Amino acid sequence: MSRPHPETISPTAHYTGYVWFAHGQSHEAFATRTGRLMYQALRGPKRTLADYVIAVRRVGDRQVLEVTASSAALCATGFG
Repeated sequence: MSRPHPETISPTAHYTGYVWFAHGQSHEAFATRTGRLMYQALRGPKRTLADYVIAVRRVGDRQVLEVTASSAALCATGFG
């Protein structure tokens, strides 16, 4: 399933979609190449951004998920 304008998908959405897919919580249509690359790049020996995304997803609060994913991504890159 392709999207007419994939460039309109935010980096956070690409990453989150892939995390959900990787943990069996979404359809493969959400597993974009960009999301996979981000997922692999942000994995580390300690807790990963994926751990936080999955934990917040279990709670089910969309705003918390967006803020947590954005904040964790900034921290992981050194901008936070």
